[in-house]
Amino acid sequence: MKSIETCSLCGSGRFRELFKVKTMNIEAHVVRCVKCGLAFLDPRPSREEIEKIYGDEYFRDHVKPEILDSRALASAGLFNKIKKYLPEKGRILDIGAATGAYLSAFKNQRWDVSGIEISDYARESAKIIFDITLYRDLESAAFSSDYFNLILMNHVIEHLPEHVTLLKEVNRILKPEGILFIGTPNFGSPSAAKLKSDWPSLKPDEHLTFFTPKTLKMVLHKAGFMILKCNTMQPLITTPQFEKIFGTKNAGLIVKLSNFLFANAKRKARNMIGRVYPGDEIEIIAAKNHHAKR
Repeated sequence: MKSIETCSLCGSGRFRELFKVKTMNIEAHVVRCVKCGLAFLDPRPSREEIEKIYGDEYFRDHVKPEILDSRALASAGLFNKIKKYLPEKGRILDIGAATGAYLSAFKNQRWDVSGIEISDYARESAKIIFDITLYRDLESAAFSSDYFNLILMNHVIEHLPEHVTLLKEVNRILKPEGILFIGTPNFGSPSAAKLKSDWPSLKPDEHLTFFTPKTLKMVLHKAGFMILKCNTMQPLITTPQFEKIFGTKNAGLIVKLSNFLFANAKRKARNMIGRVYPGDEIEIIAAKNHHAKR
């Protein structure tokens, strides 16, 4: 673990402690930058410790059939969100691709798929299960400029210690008419403010940065993006939650039926509620700001 000296967004060294948390068996703090408002974990794991977090055990559940099925079904909602901005199919990059379930859905829709994943286990699983080859990082992938139509960063940016440098590289490899989709927990939600260290999406053993819609937009603007759409919403009920209610044996079937029969209704309800009452998730669709300084 290492202490944070300056904010990754604005460079300020002035932080205000919000509350204490336990992470990696030591006491840490969730702090907010006094200058820009970005919240993050201090101290946070080193790069070596971060890589250990995402070992084999972290991804073992990701290859369970019910998890793969639920992610494949969730991709249908993602198709609906992006089709207004990308009517044509093309090249997609998933950063934080895990075992490749999202990419598999796009591959089945005849997209040209690529992915980035730090975990050796997850990359090997993606190859075995979906015949998808993933890269370890953007540097080794060495993609050309203006290459991708769509780049996904779905629940990955909160796991990272620094964001602007990565997003500038994402900007470089995104086509001029392409879009970036980002999903992340909303630290600005009423439940996050009320529950503090007990907020389920905090996850201080994994999450290093805690975004609000305002701070995420600031990071994107600094990296040369303009915001096309920003929503907050409540997450769907997940398989582990169903298991607690209905038992492990029945949970998978109930999730499948629920997602199949009520996917559109649930999505619309989440969006409507999020406009009035900020939910626990942020979803942003962004594009290159062609007027931004390079």
